[in-house]
Amino acid sequence: MKKIYLPILLLVCLLAPNINAQTGLDFRTLVAKGNVKSFHIGDTLSVTFNSPIDSVENFRLGKTFFTNLSEDSEFWFSEDLTTVYFVPQFEIDKYYYLIHLGLKLSNGSRMTEPIHIEFATSANYLGYSVSGNVSFKEGNIPAENTIVALLPKSLDSPEETAPAYVTLSDSDGDYSIRGVDAGNYFPVAIKDINGDGEINPSDGDILGKTDSVVVAEGGLENINILLQNFKQPRFARAKIIMDSLRNSPLFQNLKLYFVKANKIDSTGKPSEWNFLFFDNTKTKAFWLELTPFSRRLKRVDNRELRWLRKYRPLGDSINVTALPDSFLARVERRIGRIIRKRHLPDSLKLEVSLCLGDIANGGFRHVLADTNRFFWGLRYKILNKKRNGDNGTSLSKFAEINSGLDEHLFLADYKTGKEVAITGVERKSNSIPQEFLLEQNYPNPFNPSTKIRYSLPSNEFVTLKIYNILGSEVATLVNQKQTSGSYEVNFNGSDLTSGIYFYQISTSKFNQVRKMLLVK
Repeated sequence: MKKIYLPILLLVCLLAPNINAQTGLDFRTLVAKGNVKSFHIGDTLSVTFNSPIDSVENFRLGKTFFTNLSEDSEFWFSEDLTTVYFVPQFEIDKYYYLIHLGLKLSNGSRMTEPIHIEFATSANYLGYSVSGNVSFKEGNIPAENTIVALLPKSLDSPEETAPAYVTLSDSDGDYSIRGVDAGNYFPVAIKDINGDGEINPSDGDILGKTDSVVVAEGGLENINILLQNFKQPRFARAKIIMDSLRNSPLFQNLKLYFVKANKIDSTGKPSEWNFLFFDNTKTKAFWLELTPFSRRLKRVDNRELRWLRKYRPLGDSINVTALPDSFLARVERRIGRIIRKRHLPDSLKLEVSLCLGDIANGGFRHVLADTNRFFWGLRYKILNKKRNGDNGTSLSKFAEINSGLDEHLFLADYKTGKEVAITGVERKSNSIPQEFLLEQNYPNPFNPSTKIRYSLPSNEFVTLKIYNILGSEVATLVNQKQTSGSYEVNFNGSDLTSGIYFYQISTSKFNQVRKMLLVK
């Protein structure tokens, strides 16, 4: 087959000088900065660093990594994790960008400067340009490396809004987005204040936006953007926005099933609200995500549908639910502040979330006396930041561990907003479980005993074992054949020292590990 050649123009290639990173675009031969080279379609683009990078945390689109390379583009890492390779699916006469913010290294540190690479598949085609300046309404904030993007839809649109073009501003706040095709765009600017590569208003990240612009017959200048803090919405405001959007065609034949708020700060304000909708057949589900920056309707992945279908619809109950503000404030004053002041190692993080609806299917079943009622559920949970176990320790066999090390749950009546007592009593049922389930132990932390509940949809030979932090077995709680049903086992750790332990259930069809904390 005849090979097709295209010229490549590398326009920008910047890396953090503090780690002496070395970067190149490698199409069999290195492309020098600013030069035009030829390459074969399907050749590999590579970016090489002097230090190994975290291959799990990085290169997830929409988080720290922005690019208009095709989603079909493949990428992989060298064995020493110093090089990432891309096989892009290029188009002729197109301008490409690759921006990475807060790239994380294997040692846990982050690059303070972004990666910014731009190139075109034709030396003669650079499209139109949109340029201007970014500034800040409040505070002495460095303008350099502010993200500037052109969106195909407004941030207020519930439809998915991925950037069409992205660039970074210079030290004076000036920016220029090149390679823009003719069309209608919505300019936005975002400043990642703490440099973690994530856009989160609860961490102080700020945003600016302007009216839509039309690119046609030439470029645009002086598209200036003022960035400011946007207020995080409380439930009352989030519900008003949700109700207004439900009148749009996108929400026809959709029913509300569940509400969840994530990353709640000490004032009771979340970084985002999520409303779960199902269609009439319950074969499609959508999350309506509301943030100070945007509102998006996101299709639920089929892998999540199985457990989301357990929820019962909220129906008209959403219209009579009490505001959770006083409930949040009381719990925060009484206990939340103490939890937030705890010193955590870098490997752990605290997440505070709130949910409304059928929370028995949202991790609160073991503390509900009546699982048929709707409740507000508040959760303080300490999580391990690492997605793949403890990275190199003897616990590597528990690679999928992602359970809470510490969890505190609180309930409120959804109609009155008044806090209700945690019971720790599970509703008795004669029905056969529909799936395997290993629940979080309760209480957790515990001293010296705790309860572990699990469910079997079929007859199985079951083992339930306890391991210490070194991966050594310290107890066997179950080692026998059991019929389908729900079970509860008591574990007494009076002979053990304080610390983190793991409990693992194993059958021929199911295997899961969770963490628990013994505190004496």
